[in-house]
Amino acid sequence: MQEIKEAASMKVWTKIVALMEITTDPNIYWKMDLDRQQELRERDLFEQEVWSYILELIEKDNKL
Repeated sequence: MQEIKEAASMKVWTKIVALMEITTDPNIYWKMDLDRQQELRERDLFEQEVWSYILELIEKDNKL
């Protein structure tokens, strides 16, 4: 079970790092109009929050 928990944690960390790269790149959506850029940035930030929450749950479970 510990192996599964560690693998889950690593997968979530990988996803968060990838999302952090996207959300910190000011030119990621340069081909799109400003409204669409904002929509996508908000979506990406929301996804980052969701994955951070999932990681928090995994870390809490690992402490039990």
